[in-house]
Amino acid sequence: MFNIGLKVPNGFVITSAAYEEYIGRNSLEEKIESLLKSESSTREKSPLIKELFKIDLFSDELKRSLLEALAKISSGRAAVRSSSTVEDLPGMSFAGQYSSYLNVTDKDLIER
Repeated sequence: MFNIGLKVPNGFVITSAAYEEYIGRNSLEEKIESLLKSESSTREKSPLIKELFKIDLFSDELKRSLLEALAKISSGRAAVRSSSTVEDLPGMSFAGQYSSYLNVTDKDLIER
């Protein structure tokens, strides 16, 4: 949209590489795989997996990158929406299935 001259707000993307680094840094892959293989229902597994992501071991490089990107947004506030690399597939869409957070500040990004 920006490239064709429409006004769009500043923004940035946190890539799947950052996700992979977070998973590795917090040793979550085995825990997630174990939960996915369990006999529990998807409804029971989902909150357990979500709880694993409350670990706050971000690398200093990721923290720095996030703060630099947010500093480029004049209001200092952002809307944050989780996504997936396979969110929109031919014949199915998962848009709106993930959480969105509004008015996120630098402190929210780093301290939560």
